[in-house]
Amino acid sequence: NNVITLDTLADNTYGACTIQVTDAYGNPSNVLAISSFTIDTTPPTLNSVNIQSSNANTSAAKTGDVIKLRFNSSETLSALPLATISGSPATVVPDGANWYNATYTMAGTEAEGLIGFTIDFIDAAGNAGIQVVAVSDSSSVTYDKTAPVLDYVHIQSNNSNISAAKVGDIITVN
Repeated sequence: NNVITLDTLADNTYGACTIQVTDAYGNPSNVLAISSFTIDTTPPTLNSVNIQSSNANTSAAKTGDVIKLRFNSSETLSALPLATISGSPATVVPDGANWYNATYTMAGTEAEGLIGFTIDFIDAAGNAGIQVVAVSDSSSVTYDKTAPVLDYVHIQSNNSNISAAKVGDIITVN
């Protein structure tokens, strides 16, 4: 049970390797076969990060709208990425080869304004990617949960009595 450190190998997959060691007295060991292995020290990256809302205007959101992040990893990940949207945990599901969707339904408790997010991820070799907090395109979603308020409403008709109307009269709202 000896440990041999292979610290000068570049990132790559190695196969059909053998090793032979020599002790302090110059006695060689038997040649040993080493099974195939991969050296991977490169952290993964996320590509094509996009955010949109289920609202008819995909760059706007109100309470009840679903916010969706769609992104692609540069390599296979060890598990589903962890994502937050507007500070809350998002549901992440795979969507094809290294593609993922993260979704969150706006509950009405979130801060208004530009919706932020985080995505954390680790590749199959255990290398952590740098947390992603920005889109790779120009997409954005702004959250507005405040209903509009009318300060003054004036209604009248073109009838001689402006507070009454009959069929054919015109009603004006200001």
